Amino acid sequence: MGDGTNSVEGVQQTVATTPGTQYTLSFWVGNIYDPNGIFGTTSTVNVLLGGISGTLLDTATNSSTITGTQTWEQFTTSFTATGTSTTLDFMNGDPPGDNSNGLDNVVLTVAGQAGVPEPGTLSLLGAGIIAVGLFGRRKAVRSRAPLV
Repeated sequence: MGDGTNSVEGVQQTVATTPGTQYTLSFWVGNIYDPNGIFGTTSTVNVLLGGISGTLLDTATNSSTITGTQTWEQFTTSFTATGTSTTLDFMNGDPPGDNSNGLDNVVLTVAGQAGVPEPGTLSLLGAGIIAVGLFGRRKAVRSRAPLV
């Protein structure tokens, strides 16, 4: 998340929203604990609504102390949309010289609504074929039974 100078660096996205609707924002911040090196000891991401000069929504700090390995921590926050679009900024909140934050799996959903998975067509087809095969086999076994 940066160019090495840590002077206002990050990523920005504008998304369509419905005014008055509450949204849940979840994202992962990666940290490499490196107290004597270039990566520092924590990774902080400041989340802003409405652009760089917007409102601070969250300050997410991953303080993992596993040396030399990037570890991820999930953060979740919510907000109520005020317009038909909302700009989200994820800005590096680390001190100068430490711009090695990781940001991944950013998900924005309407609060209280879980995603509804669609059934896989091939899975349903496969289950149907197995059911027809078992039903047909059961019928074939009955027809071969000796009559008494």
